[in-house]
Amino acid sequence: MKKEILGWHILPSNKKLNFKDDRLIRDNIWYSVKGNLDLCCCGLHASKKINDAIGNWNYKDVGHGDENGYICRVVVKDNVIYGNEKFCGRSRKVLWKIQIRELSNYYTFSRCYKIYIENNLRFTNRVIAKAKKLGLYKKYIKG
Repeated sequence: MKKEILGWHILPSNKKLNFKDDRLIRDNIWYSVKGNLDLCCCGLHASKKINDAIGNWNYKDVGHGDENGYICRVVVKDNVIYGNEKFCGRSRKVLWKIQIRELSNYYTFSRCYKIYIENNLRFTNRVIAKAKKLGLYKKYIKG
């Protein structure tokens, strides 16, 4: 069995591979590339740590800084080569993904909720509507 490495990758908002490869990425499907693998040039990349994936995406990648992009949990295999903060292989599969904006909203809402509770504040209709939109109403508001 080939070794599979778990990692993080950022997809642009169009959910397509970068660098002249126009394939639309869907969850739980293996995608492969041909040619000589080379970090930053050829291969399907990922990072061990999510903050490294975000850092690489903000710095270099096509579509960088796009809050409509996706944070993906991925598996990489086949001839994996390693760099300092990332690695690449011939094949990669997205296990799941979440839109960066939604993750940001979830994190922000969770922090705001903590402040509301700690200060015995009453939830406004706007806060309740946001919780419902994020699917957090039952967990945080209704209890």
